[in-house]
Amino acid sequence: MVAEFPFFQLETSKLACELWVNAMPVARLGRRELASGSLIPAGPYLVQGTNKMDLVLATGDRPTSARERRGDEVVEGVAAARLIWFPKGALALPENGRTVMDLNSHSSPRDDDGSLRAIPVPWSLSTTTEVRDGRPRWAFEEATPLDPAAVEGLFLVFLRTLESALRSDDVASIFALRNEELAQAYGDPRELIDEHTREAFAEVARDGDILRWDRDAADHRIVGDGRVLDCVAKDWRGSIQYRRTDETWAPLRVLLAWVDGALRVVR
Repeated sequence: MVAEFPFFQLETSKLACELWVNAMPVARLGRRELASGSLIPAGPYLVQGTNKMDLVLATGDRPTSARERRGDEVVEGVAAARLIWFPKGALALPENGRTVMDLNSHSSPRDDDGSLRAIPVPWSLSTTTEVRDGRPRWAFEEATPLDPAAVEGLFLVFLRTLESALRSDDVASIFALRNEELAQAYGDPRELIDEHTREAFAEVARDGDILRWDRDAADHRIVGDGRVLDCVAKDWRGSIQYRRTDETWAPLRVLLAWVDGALRVVR
């Protein structure tokens, strides 16, 4: 049997949209005049059994309103989301893979005079598929539900732990759970993924302010059926930023869950 690897494909034109899988946010594309697209590895989001994919259209301007804001809006543009399994070594084009989930949206309906009609938003399309490949359960599936009232305090503890790890060049330890599960998803040795994580933060300054979290810009949300904290700012970038040696600030977006008595990075 030929080995296959799953990817999500998200495309949009003139329409903001967000891809959710099993109640976890995977990717978002903003409203742009030109068509744009994204290809995302799907392995870390698929679960054993039934998988649900949601394409949320005309999302709110900030993360916490992306699925909760309600109103009528003219939707102009199109979007699509797919789950595609590619044979190992194949060029990642839809025609080279096996599409098992496919969602396609359309613009608002038109009135008799040709004008677009306002429709209730956000507008969500959903579909499901079965995965029966023997994969074990992810840590986020087993995580303890989060208490919304305690989330900010837990997150501040996580920030202090992350900053300490950055200073000691032990940042891979913060991502240990995620790295272990990525190795499981792709069959790569855990140590190689750890090394990649260390290299990604190799330019972080050893002194001075190396980490910041803008309270005014923070817009965290609890996802994953109440078990996961999505650390994303109001502008949809990572709400955590770390300083590199070239004095620029790199946004860091992580998904956290309460596992083994601590808030840990799961994606």
